[in-house]
Amino acid sequence: MEEQEIDLVDYIKVILKRKWIIIGVTIGAIIIAGISTLLLPKTYKVSAILEIGQISTFVPETSIQLQEKLNRGSYNELLREKLNITSIPGIEVSAPNGTNLVVMETITKNPQEGTKVLEALSNIIIDEHGKLFGEQKKFIQEDIRKEELKIAILEKSKSLPELQYLYVEHLSRIDELKNELATANPTRLIKAPSEAFSSQNILINVVIAGILGIFIGTLIAFFQEFMEKNKERLKE
Repeated sequence: MEEQEIDLVDYIKVILKRKWIIIGVTIGAIIIAGISTLLLPKTYKVSAILEIGQISTFVPETSIQLQEKLNRGSYNELLREKLNITSIPGIEVSAPNGTNLVVMETITKNPQEGTKVLEALSNIIIDEHGKLFGEQKKFIQEDIRKEELKIAILEKSKSLPELQYLYVEHLSRIDELKNELATANPTRLIKAPSEAFSSQNILINVVIAGILGIFIGTLIAFFQEFMEKNKERLKE
């Protein structure tokens, strides 16, 4: 136990004795990493958020389903045709739990191109969902017409007083269906594509460089200590 404590004290002494080597190497590594990162072409993060629409219990697809389609690149061919480009930048997609939201992000050196890609992709999805919403609205409107026809038949019936409860049920059903149409929320962009300078790379590079600098500086410090203590033996 004492030997271990002595060894630990010796290590600390070496670090304190040659702390400026460790500090110097660390600062140098951070400066080099920072300058190198700044000299590299800037990267930008372009992001957009889609909210999947809903009519009553009907949704064109869940956020998870849309996320899977985007991750498979299901819209890439349409994007190439629409934008007349050969390659689609990588798009990272996430679907926050318990929401109808889909977050789309791309890291690019050309923020204008990234913005155009996310705008076009959003429009494709909105148009696709719009067609499904149109079909669902037609179904609801057809149900309304059926209910109105039933009411018209009841109004002509001589047994209307005895069938008053059916009359009220049909009126109530029509109100429900009309409310579904009135409260429908189509798929929309709640955050249009916007760009931001991606400073995360600089931070990560500087942190990694700092850690490596400490490690390399410590190795150099102990190597110098070893050489100093054993220089006489090395001459033999």
